[in-house]
Amino acid sequence: GGRVAFTCWGDVMGSPGGWMLAPLLWAGADELAHQVEMISPAQPGAGEGLLADHGFEPGERVTVPFFWEFPDPAGFARTIASTGPAYLAIQEIGLEEFLHRAEQLASPLVREGLPLRGEVDVIAFFGTRRT
Repeated sequence: GGRVAFTCWGDVMGSPGGWMLAPLLWAGADELAHQVEMISPAQPGAGEGLLADHGFEPGERVTVPFFWEFPDPAGFARTIASTGPAYLAIQEIGLEEFLHRAEQLASPLVREGLPLRGEVDVIAFFGTRRT
C-alpha cells in the first residue's frame, strides 16, 4: 500500500513560456520522438492509465504553474543548454550554434529592468494503492 505522485510537462507550446523550451526542438527527428514520450502522460487519461496499469487508484490531476526566470538572454541560453533534453539538440547543431540561437530567441523578450520570465504548465498526478 501507499501513495505515489509524479509530474510531467503539460501543454508546453500552448503555455505563455513555451518559448523557453523551443530550443529542445532543435534536436533531430528521432530525438524529438523521445521528447514527445516525456509529455505523453499529460494527454487526457494517459497519466491516470499509467497509474492504474501499475496497481494504483488514480486520484486527482492538478495543473501546477511552473515559472522560470533568467537574468538575460545569455543566462537563459546557458541554463537551457544545461538541461538533459538540450543535450540532444546540442548533438544535432553544436553547442555554439545552440547558445547563439537560444540567445537570439530570448533577446526580443527582454524588458528593461526585469528578468526574462516564462510560465509553463506542469501536470501532477496522484495515486493510491490499498493494502
